Amino acid sequence: MIAVFSVWNNRIAPVFDTAAQIVVVEIESGSIVGESEQLLTDNSMLEKVLKLKELKTDVLVCGAVSRLVREQIVSGGIEVVSFISGDLRRVIDGWMTGHLEQADFVMPGCCGGRHRRAGHCAGNFQTGTGGRKRHGQINRGCRGVYENQVRRPPFVPN
Repeated sequence: MIAVFSVWNNRIAPVFDTAAQIVVVEIESGSIVGESEQLLTDNSMLEKVLKLKELKTDVLVCGAVSRLVREQIVSGGIEVVSFISGDLRRVIDGWMTGHLEQADFVMPGCCGGRHRRAGHCAGNFQTGTGGRKRHGQINRGCRGVYENQVRRPPFVPN
């Protein structure tokens, strides 16, 4: 399995769309067998999506990501775990152990129990309306990043 983490200053990059660096982690049998840093030299969204496909990425872990970029990545068969923040090493460890949904890793302003506004998520991922519902939509907040089961590395007991 190949997991890619968008990086800025040894932390998860706040916005994938403008990230210039990624860390590629290769996992086999629940252990990291390879890790490399790569620069995203072209800032175009299409080039970033193509780079992820070229790397045979299974899952992208990132901060915020625009809806258009996310849709392009997902349409390429890559799972996106977005609205994650924190130190790169801690995030990789959290992903390996299946704990990314904990509040420690959720971006400030998202529904991880940190910064809420009037009971709504400050940045509603599902509707893109800053927490307001559009007619006929359900306000699910930023937890929409887990709308599909998060693909985790296979757990292998010691």
